Amino acid sequence: MVQQQYDRYTAQDQLVWKVLFDRQTALLHKRACSAFGRGLAAVGFHRNAIPDFEQVNQRLLKATGWQLEPVQGLLGDADFFGLLAQRKFPATVWIRSMEQFDFIEEPDLFHGCLGMYRCSWTRPLPTFCIFWAAWPRSTCMMLPP
Repeated sequence: MVQQQYDRYTAQDQLVWKVLFDRQTALLHKRACSAFGRGLAAVGFHRNAIPDFEQVNQRLLKATGWQLEPVQGLLGDADFFGLLAQRKFPATVWIRSMEQFDFIEEPDLFHGCLGMYRCSWTRPLPTFCIFWAAWPRSTCMMLPP
């Protein structure tokens, strides 16, 4: 089992998070619904620090029945969909470097936290949470053993 070791994030890691967060939220204020911004605040995402999964999970679980599941890197289909079926969003614990700022080969912490799953973290969007739980169950049935 992977754990987020929060004290190992460097000042450079925190800066990468801050710059990515600022850039993304500037775009989203023009393109996303207001519930998205409320969702960020509700789970405790802000520009000043990389999210602490333990703290986020307390809020996220209470609000949606979901939680972040720390993972080392890219997952295979069965593992990815298996976690979603358990109402766990896989999120890596590493964050890209400044050299990788605009492109990375595999998902990092920023992608996992703010990229892929962000629209599931706000109420009133229970339908989307139900979809995220049901979708992997049907997909897992289609994967080869």
